[in-house]
Amino acid sequence: ADFDIGRAYVVATLIATVVAAPVVEELVFRGVVMRGFLSRLGPVVTIGLQAVLFGLAHADPVRGAGNIGLVIALSGVGAVFGGAAFLLRRLGVTVMAHAYFNGITMLLLLTGWLEDLQRDLGSLIGAG
Repeated sequence: ADFDIGRAYVVATLIATVVAAPVVEELVFRGVVMRGFLSRLGPVVTIGLQAVLFGLAHADPVRGAGNIGLVIALSGVGAVFGGAAFLLRRLGVTVMAHAYFNGITMLLLLTGWLEDLQRDLGSLIGAG
């Protein structure tokens, strides 16, 4: 039987990003980190801090300054998830939202839509 390493890699990556990462990251950031901060700080500061830590955790050292936009965007996502976890007092909803978010992101990456969007935006900005 032929083993397609490319397909296996994509499936493993999808499982990691759409199943494992949302569970682990929600338990860590909206569970352990938020609970720890809430014992010492108010909810607004707590949600903000865990959001920034969430954004920073996704920085890629290879990208250097290219991480700034990513960290800011994912800090915003972390703030939304943190606010939801705080208000709902449940992580199941944020795990599902995180899984959907990652799933859509993977769809954009794997189909090339993200590259097309970046190219189109780049030409639009460059044309101005």
